[in-house]
Amino acid sequence: MERLDLYTKHVETLLEDGQAYYAWETPEELDALREESQKNKFAFRYRKREYTEEQLLQYKEEGRVPVIRFKVEQGRTITFNDLVKGETSFETDQFSDFVIVKADGIPTYHFAVVVDDMEMGITHVIRGEDHLTNTAKHILLFEALSHPELPYFGHLPLMMNPNGKKLSKRDDPNEVGLVLIHQFRDAGFLPEAVINFAALIGWNPGTEQEIFTMDQLIHEFGIERVQKANARYDFSRALWFNSAYIKNLDDADFVQKVKDYLYLYGDEEWKEICEHTDQKYWQSFA
Repeated sequence: MERLDLYTKHVETLLEDGQAYYAWETPEELDALREESQKNKFAFRYRKREYTEEQLLQYKEEGRVPVIRFKVEQGRTITFNDLVKGETSFETDQFSDFVIVKADGIPTYHFAVVVDDMEMGITHVIRGEDHLTNTAKHILLFEALSHPELPYFGHLPLMMNPNGKKLSKRDDPNEVGLVLIHQFRDAGFLPEAVINFAALIGWNPGTEQEIFTMDQLIHEFGIERVQKANARYDFSRALWFNSAYIKNLDDADFVQKVKDYLYLYGDEEWKEICEHTDQKYWQSFA
């Protein structure tokens, strides 16, 4: 509730300044407006509508609960320097006055994320390319709430499956390969191999080096080398990295990792073997 009170305080500021307003249309009425726009062959953009006192009284008698929309200033160009994409611009005329508080009183993502970033002093916002358009809306909200300094924004390329579609947890592992962290863990992948594999999807160090320790990745990584185009997910590369890391283990480390894996993810019989079998037995696997 305390967090909701914070959002409410900022919403009230926008309402008082005339930068936000109540909108009373039902979903069915909005659908009708969209259909009308399609018939007339122009894109639907919601703009502030004036209601008569009779309409407002009727809406309240019907039990309607309004949403709160942010009033988008028209005729502006929002330009920002994206850390990955470079200079990026959007025209405000392409945006509707968007909802910032739903009818149930809960703020939308657009509003909540801006308030959260302000309150936490966020300096860098790094997210997927699918949020690129949202950034223009968020900049408008930062400005309306008088935030003194915008965060830096960076939009990472999307990860595409071999079929050219956005990688999804719903993808068939038989077609795409493993995509979820617990799937890699359950299949016995080494964490270092998974990290190394993931780090090189959509980023390169500018050299031929492929195997990196965590310290090396931290030292070498720079967002300026993140590619602008969408990245391709290639599970065969994950298998290669895992194989390379296993080959680089010495016998003692290999044995210990096998024991740890079997104890944590094997059945009760394997737990019993791990607890009561001497080291000579395990060394035979190395």
